Amino acid sequence: LPLVFLKDPSGNRIAQWREVTPRQGIVDLSLPLAAEPALGTYTIEVEGKRHSFSVEEYVLPKFEMTIDLPAVVLEKDKKFQMEICGR
Repeated sequence: LPLVFLKDPSGNRIAQWREVTPRQGIVDLSLPLAAEPALGTYTIEVEGKRHSFSVEEYVLPKFEMTIDLPAVVLEKDKKFQMEICGR
């Protein structure tokens, strides 16, 4: 492949590779993203064909966990009932 390049969401060419030779039809190229990369859609172009992918801000999933225990559990109790709920 004579030229493979990557564009950021603003359309700026941020990386390129020349004379790339696929092995068994596969090319393995990489480019580490900055600590604070531009968010949006990036485009890879090879021989006039394009593929895009998105870089989005990671948001930790929010959840809540409640545990209802009996008021008293005795040392001799081998079993006791409790309720656990996750949302």
